[in-house]
Amino acid sequence: MRSLGIGFAYLMVYSSPIQVAVILWGLWIISTSDYTFLGLSSKEFLYENLLILHDFAYSLFWGSEIWKAYLDFWYQFPLIIMVSLKLAISTWFGLWLLKKLK
Repeated sequence: MRSLGIGFAYLMVYSSPIQVAVILWGLWIISTSDYTFLGLSSKEFLYENLLILHDFAYSLFWGSEIWKAYLDFWYQFPLIIMVSLKLAISTWFGLWLLKKLK
């Protein structure tokens, strides 16, 4: 169980560069298009740039309406703010978990 926790912590820490890349990609889209900082939602970003990931997320749990409503709630928020919060929280939690388990 301990090794599973360490693996999860490393996953959270090592996913940080991907999240930074998504933030930079979102800022690039904002600077080169008509989107504003608060206008580019996560759903619009996924639908226009990563359609396969959008479709995969919405097809989980056999397309349940509750799951779709849950995703719609979280994907309505601005991309840059949500990914920045996830970056900060997941990196901090991963480092904290590594410190506790090692």
